[in-house]
Amino acid sequence: MNKGLLLVSIFTLISLTTFLIFQKKSAKDLLNISPITFEQFVLCFSKVPQITEIQCATSEGFMLTSNEFTDYITPLNSKPPQACIDLDNLQKQSTTQFYINQDNLFFSCYANETARRIANNNECFFKNFYAPIYLICSGLDIYAYPPYTKFDIKN
Repeated sequence: MNKGLLLVSIFTLISLTTFLIFQKKSAKDLLNISPITFEQFVLCFSKVPQITEIQCATSEGFMLTSNEFTDYITPLNSKPPQACIDLDNLQKQSTTQFYINQDNLFFSCYANETARRIANNNECFFKNFYAPIYLICSGLDIYAYPPYTKFDIKN
């Protein structure tokens, strides 16, 4: 009888562990915990200092990073991620009440690994432009802090 109870306990433990492993939330699963509407994003964006107000924005590093980021996300300059094109189309046909990260489009365009790598090339660009607009205002602020960046946006 003790062997049967032991086997049931082991089986239960294995089943529970397997269930918990598959239920573990990833960073992508957390993207819409705090959904931000386009209207909320625009309001937040309007409170971010303009580039002309950012002292370090005239530095060569800022301008190079800004140009590389723009080339990456803008259809006019390069082949942007499909998510950028889809998000642009969605914004053109939607009201201000749609969620900014609908179908993970905002994340897939502006906060994907390549976009974050580009933004992390320059501290001024990351802390004063990219993080406030594309991470904080969009609700993707998890990516504004280590381990996703080497910069501390609080300073």
